[in-house]
Amino acid sequence: MKYLCFITLCLMICCLLNAVEVQNIQASAISDAGFTASWDSIAGATGYELEIQEGTHFFNDFESISTFPEGWDIQDARIYEYQSYAYSGSCFGVIRDVEAYVRTPLLNNPGSLTFYARAPARNSVFEVRVQISSNGNYWDDIEQLNAVENDMGNVGSSHRKYHFEINQSGTYYLRLFMPSILRGGFYFDDLQYTELSSSNQSKIYTTIYPAFRFVNLSEQEDYIYKVKPIIQDGDFSYYNGLETTAYEASVAMGSAIWDNPAELSLSTDFGVSTHIINITPSNMGLYDYSAEIEEMQGVFHYTVHSDSTTALMGNYSITHMNLTANGIEVFGAEIANVIFSSGTTTFTLNEMNTKGSVEIILETIETLPVFLNRFEVTHTTSKLCRLSWQSATETMLAGYYVFRSIDNNLSNAQQVSGLIPAVNSSTPQMYIFTDSLPIFPAYYWLQALSYGGEEQSFGPLIAEYHTESNAPQEVMRSSLTLFPNPFEIDTQLSVSLAKNDDLNYKIYNTRGQLINSGCLGMLAKDTTQKNLRITDRNGNKLSSGVYLLHVGGSNFHCVKSFIILR
Repeated sequence: MKYLCFITLCLMICCLLNAVEVQNIQASAISDAGFTASWDSIAGATGYELEIQEGTHFFNDFESISTFPEGWDIQDARIYEYQSYAYSGSCFGVIRDVEAYVRTPLLNNPGSLTFYARAPARNSVFEVRVQISSNGNYWDDIEQLNAVENDMGNVGSSHRKYHFEINQSGTYYLRLFMPSILRGGFYFDDLQYTELSSSNQSKIYTTIYPAFRFVNLSEQEDYIYKVKPIIQDGDFSYYNGLETTAYEASVAMGSAIWDNPAELSLSTDFGVSTHIINITPSNMGLYDYSAEIEEMQGVFHYTVHSDSTTALMGNYSITHMNLTANGIEVFGAEIANVIFSSGTTTFTLNEMNTKGSVEIILETIETLPVFLNRFEVTHTTSKLCRLSWQSATETMLAGYYVFRSIDNNLSNAQQVSGLIPAVNSSTPQMYIFTDSLPIFPAYYWLQALSYGGEEQSFGPLIAEYHTESNAPQEVMRSSLTLFPNPFEIDTQLSVSLAKNDDLNYKIYNTRGQLINSGCLGMLAKDTTQKNLRITDRNGNKLSSGVYLLHVGGSNFHCVKSFIILR
């Protein structure tokens, strides 16, 4: 036949009489990016090999049905119920007439075909052909199965597993066809096949445990996987199939697999910032977890679930980048060994007093970027220079340093002030520093220092000595209003400029997280009014609360707080 040579190169049969296979394969903790596979351990196995790829899996054990599935083409084939002849359950398929067959629906990129089969007795005599066709009219043989008296054929009076790796690109039918029979019948059960994605790329993993967590998968994608014990006569199991879930940033699934901790990745802002919960249970084993996260003013609320109360007791580590926690509450367990550090909180949970879940509340502090509404320098005839500045927001800020240089180079500047302590307020704060020994011309910079060691620099401002009073040299002055405020999504922005400027804006929440940004464009001097729609990066409305709007350009910087009410 015209496909025969091509098919012969690509297909093979696996029929092992004494194969060792894993049993009771299950998938759990299924998420958008992974799942956990587990199975019964095999005595003597040194490990397990797993294979996974994108694709779909069809399985039928013929239980609770009287006809073959919809879409199958059947000729003189039946479903019988008799437990002694079934491989699993009590029902199985039967072909026992000349030119009888069972044909699958048209398959996209067929990957494999697997079933268990037997003859009813040792004196059975028949032939069955496993075939493939691209059009349903012309068929090529993949393999010939024969029952011969005294179990001399490759089909005997006890069940054997038959597995065919097909791996064809395109659309094909598969069928079991009986060209001849003298006596007996072809009894088959647990028939399954797979369809592969167009990429058809499989990955191989190994593990020493009877469980494995697949990660870095695609959301809402079909996958097929199988497992083989690493042992003499070890063979791959039948394929198992599942679909990953849709992405939901605030929900995560994971598993602790003996000495491998569970890892659950969560987010409150669609993945912009990530919180990772690692759980090492006190008693090693296989445990599944799910978790949710919710952000409220100043706190993060985590809820961790597990079917096993034992699984919830153990060591926890919560990674929260750019955040430092300063308080923790736990509901449902006793907490010990709490350590707060930059970006991470660790603790131990003991003595559970609830079943199935534990709630963890972290009180956090985050350093907001420092914004200045005003920064100016003046000097008097007595050669004293006075610097003044007004901050728009401050959190976790240690204070300010003033630096001075005789040229426009910060690296040459000398520190001329001690630490000027910050007030740390969400309302504007005014600061003044007097330099009693300026050297003119004087270039001044202001450095803001957070408790975490982060630095921000502003300037330079230039002061030149004159005998007459000097007007302030101003580089940053607030001249911006929002109306209405509060509002739901739209507001009117009014900005006054001393000169033309190309302005951009950024929106922050009160934790300093960037919510959105955009361009206002080149605005002319004097007053300009523009409608501003406030959303997140995906165009969604913001939750009710207080936010910060930073508008800046070459010569203008201003920060205004606003309130969203929904």
